Amino acid sequence: MDCAASVTSCGSEDLAEELKKKGNSSFQQQDYRSAIDFYSQALCHNPRCAAYYGNRSAAYMMLEDYSRALDDSITSIKLEESFTKGYLRAAKCHLMLGNPSLSLDFYEKVLNVEPKNQQAIEEMQVSSNVKNHLAKAIFDSQRGEYRDAVFRLDQCLRAAPYCILFRVMKAEALVMCSRCEEAHDLCNEVLRVDAHNVDAIYVKALCFYYQDIPDKATQFFQEVLRVDPDHVKSRNAIKRSKLLLAKKEQGNTLFKLGNNQAAYDMYSEALSIDPKNNSTNAKLLCNRALVGSKLGKVDQAIEDCTKALEMDPKYIRALQRRATLYQSVDKHDEAVRDLEQVFKLEHTRENQEVLQEAKQTLKLSKRKDYYKLLEVDKSASQDEIKRGYRKAAMKHHPDRHVDAEPEVREKEEQIFKQVSEAYSVLSDPKKKSRYDNGYDLEETGGMDMDPTILFSNLFGGMGENMAGLAVYVAEDKALQALTKAVTKQVQLAFKALVEYDADASELKLKALVSNGEAVYQAAPIMRPIVFMGPSNKKSELTKLLQSGLINFMKERFAGRLNIVQPLMSIYSMSSKQSRDLALDVREAGASLKLVFMNCDASFPTDLDQAAFHPLIIYIQISRRKVLERLLKESSLRRREAELSDAYRLYDHMQHTPCPYSLIITDSNLDDATQNLELFLESYWASTRSVPEPATMLQDLRTSETIV
Repeated sequence: MDCAASVTSCGSEDLAEELKKKGNSSFQQQDYRSAIDFYSQALCHNPRCAAYYGNRSAAYMMLEDYSRALDDSITSIKLEESFTKGYLRAAKCHLMLGNPSLSLDFYEKVLNVEPKNQQAIEEMQVSSNVKNHLAKAIFDSQRGEYRDAVFRLDQCLRAAPYCILFRVMKAEALVMCSRCEEAHDLCNEVLRVDAHNVDAIYVKALCFYYQDIPDKATQFFQEVLRVDPDHVKSRNAIKRSKLLLAKKEQGNTLFKLGNNQAAYDMYSEALSIDPKNNSTNAKLLCNRALVGSKLGKVDQAIEDCTKALEMDPKYIRALQRRATLYQSVDKHDEAVRDLEQVFKLEHTRENQEVLQEAKQTLKLSKRKDYYKLLEVDKSASQDEIKRGYRKAAMKHHPDRHVDAEPEVREKEEQIFKQVSEAYSVLSDPKKKSRYDNGYDLEETGGMDMDPTILFSNLFGGMGENMAGLAVYVAEDKALQALTKAVTKQVQLAFKALVEYDADASELKLKALVSNGEAVYQAAPIMRPIVFMGPSNKKSELTKLLQSGLINFMKERFAGRLNIVQPLMSIYSMSSKQSRDLALDVREAGASLKLVFMNCDASFPTDLDQAAFHPLIIYIQISRRKVLERLLKESSLRRREAELSDAYRLYDHMQHTPCPYSLIITDSNLDDATQNLELFLESYWASTRSVPEPATMLQDLRTSETIV
């Protein structure tokens, strides 16, 4: 509105005063835009009134429009040099616009007129502090001390929270501290207020550059140059980004061509381009570690992975690569630590399996290498093992070292004992088999027995038929027809697993409700299989019996079986860890393969709170004499505890409804595995009519959080 041209025709000063009062009323009601309209109309009637400009300046300040507020403040001062409020508002606007020096100049003008003006004194101190912090922030940034710069800029923003300049400066310092997400959010806040702020666009481009997203980075750098062709920082950044990307791609190409040394040199050259780009440099270091390992530079490769993780502590590939390198130099403890971190960052079955393998390798690495002691290969025959023993025994026999130093003699005696121990294990086919399969022979408590023989000794000659047990009696004709295909030794609890749909004339998986949600109806997945009995999971008897059945399952159902191995005890899991385990089980079953969960639950009640409704298979020994005979080499206290736990499990069988889906009481391992096979094959067949949902895993991941 051209107020100057309409002074004469727009009315009197009285009308202007009425409009000012309306503006004041709107201001008090926090309707600042209406207040600005009224003040603008008042100025049309009386453009020489400093108070009207001052009031409109105050309204603009409330809307955080400090540029217009500053213009009105300056105008009010020009119209009335003694207008103190105009000076105070101009000082405040300069501070909010990021210029504390000019702010201080205006406060000094106020104090020259009113030396005791308390508002000017207090606000002047604030501006002085901001000026000092800003100078230190600039100095810190020039020295590369970006964390200190962020701290200084935070102090500035406490006094001037809406200052765009301070926010952009902080965003740039955050980028250099590798806090790109925070910087990106801060830039977006600025761009919502000022969409064409080239400095904010430049810092946003930096975020993409330092997050190794070169295409996006180039796009925003070019946008800056379209607005400001002389923006030196953006021009240099584009050149650096293109050069870094080119060197990285050249290194990748050379590696694929098998030219490892040239690839190693190219990655090294790329690393020198921008030492501050942690994201890209972490990948370059990880790539160089791979190439270095192929060149035999294992120690350097490990160091490269370590540097990459210092730049990006959550870089999973670097953790995995360093773990592999650690294993190659027999540093298995370090490898396990890295893989535990991988599993913590990415909770998948694949990572879990790799971690379990690493733990097993670690366990094996800590035991004595019997083959090395006898200087024979792991595929050596019994004759070769015997020859190796004779040679090693003669070499280390104490009689050959009677004249040696005491330390040497003692060392040779120890080696001779170890050689004898090695031969005692490797010459025994059963012990050798356990040793080769990774079992800890020292933990068997003397119960060194093949599961096949154990089953035969366990159930044979009991004088009564204890084979199999029906948990539920099938009433529906469809269920009765199914049970006819099952041997007398095992009667399946199909009533617990399936239901007959009369309308569809077919069997379907029963919907099992958990927390109000019919999970098996909404998400058709396989229920996990859990072994229990004959006693608690710490019992060697339990371990040996269950291991025989587990090995059978792995072989018989290869390709149709997923195994879930909890990384910690069921009893010590937090509620979040329990939910994560339940999700693992549900994901494993979503493929409609059989799922076996090898957990440490000893009793059905241990799984009462589980959200995955396991099929519990109980290996039963109900006769005390048999248990005592099998546990005779245990201590009295341990034997009594295992007997107590065995009978506690048996008591669960008497409950209604019984918690066990299958009870095995067979006379030998062959029968036990045959009946287990019948049960699992029948369960497998009963679930084949359930369609596989294409979006099952995606639905699970969107409904639950994986850590």
